[in-house]
Amino acid sequence: SRIANGWDAVCMRADEMQNLSKITTQGNVMESGFGTFREMLRYKLERQGKRLVLLDRYAPTTRVCSVCGQLQDSVDYGARTWTCPKCGTVHDREVNAAKNIKAEGLAQIAHDR
Repeated sequence: SRIANGWDAVCMRADEMQNLSKITTQGNVMESGFGTFREMLRYKLERQGKRLVLLDRYAPTTRVCSVCGQLQDSVDYGARTWTCPKCGTVHDREVNAAKNIKAEGLAQIAHDR
């Protein structure tokens, strides 16, 4: 409820729970309630006239520099940080992905209006 009350829209990747459970090392996603959380967030936002924007799970959010837009051929998923070869920005991999998810989600909302 706090998230739904605090934001006009929420953006996240549309990852399938089964796929997440295969790649995560932080415990069992299927038992963590993430799918339930996402569904509850969706209906709480909807009830207030707000949106849950789900982005294509194959969008290269981790590999795009959130500062200059440079698309990397690959990123070492074992490394926590990476440096953009074009602008030199050092990125925390997950923070960079979150910035890209937000930007793409907001662009979708603007396009839909």
